[in-house]
Amino acid sequence: MKPWKRYLILGLAFLLLIKVFSCRLVDYDTFSIKKDCRPMASSTEITAPELEEFLPLWSAYVADGLNDMVSDKISLLSGDLESALPWQVNFWLHKRCWTADRFYYVEQRLRSIIHALYLREHTRAVKEILTERLEGETDEIKKTSYQNMIDMQDAIAGVEAVSDEELQAVRGRENEIEEVLNGKRRYESK
Repeated sequence: MKPWKRYLILGLAFLLLIKVFSCRLVDYDTFSIKKDCRPMASSTEITAPELEEFLPLWSAYVADGLNDMVSDKISLLSGDLESALPWQVNFWLHKRCWTADRFYYVEQRLRSIIHALYLREHTRAVKEILTERLEGETDEIKKTSYQNMIDMQDAIAGVEAVSDEELQAVRGRENEIEEVLNGKRRYESK
């Protein structure tokens, strides 16, 4: 056989393999799971009940090793998130009545809420120090400077747009939730 024919056959075989591995092996729309799923929340805010449902699910997701199959930045993708995920992850989520969009949105939202809590605590401490200095200052230029710094701390504290309800659902539990999200702790429902 001539060398160019070998290369042609190898090239065609390679293209065939690529096509086979790029096909979706499971059609999720026709695949029936005998579980009635509730409608998925679509609001930008997460609720305390949704949080309590999500945390054990995230723990199981990490325990099952599915987080190793997915990029850490998956929640930042735009477009069809399900097509960017391995079929095993889509199947796992579908079986538990969650959409990939909502699952990764809640994860990212929780990280934002925790970040907001840390920012607010930090800026509160800085504002206390600045307020003490402002009260003891007699120079008007320095007073104005301290007041500007206090105003800047208020702006920093509000950089994450989260609701009071979301903050309340997470407040006091941020370390626990962060450990669960980072896979350092398993969450058991209370």
